[in-house]
Amino acid sequence: MKFCLLVLLATVATTAAYTPHSPPSSRRTVLNKASALITSLTILTPTISSAGDIKQCKAKASNCLSTLNTGTKWTSKKSQSAAASDLEAVLKSYPQEGQNGIDGGGYTIVSGSLSGSDPEATVEYKSSGTGNMAKYFNGGKPFVDDLNVKVNTNGEVEWSSSSRVGDSDFGVNAKRVAFIENGLREKGWKF
Repeated sequence: MKFCLLVLLATVATTAAYTPHSPPSSRRTVLNKASALITSLTILTPTISSAGDIKQCKAKASNCLSTLNTGTKWTSKKSQSAAASDLEAVLKSYPQEGQNGIDGGGYTIVSGSLSGSDPEATVEYKSSGTGNMAKYFNGGKPFVDDLNVKVNTNGEVEWSSSSRVGDSDFGVNAKRVAFIENGLREKGWKF
């Protein structure tokens, strides 16, 4: 989407240089104008991603888990809306103060919704930001991880949980996924 927008704007910019009422421009001038436009738009245009956008982890990544890598989907044998309701209840039961030594900065559902005809969401989890790793490697700011979930029409859930920075998450994503899986098992889900 972003690339298409940039190509379109570059085309408009170069076409405008050849309008009949303007003095002729050199090819270099046209290319310089187009290059400047593309560069500024690349910097100013935010990356667009939808809620529940399930990403595949990079090969041998130790800071990411995903159904696209593990093949493990959360299966409910329930309707899409019932599965989405179960998942939403489990996600909201996650303690804001964190659990099992992780996510001390809480969580926020930042986009999407698990109610409606296309249940998908992105949940942002934050570390407390007080540990040595945050102090020395992240400027004292909390580490942020994203959980993306999408409930399919057959009641299966595709998901990915990944850290935004770093090469390792020290098992944080696995602990979070285990908490969610345990909550879903209590509701009769199978894995």
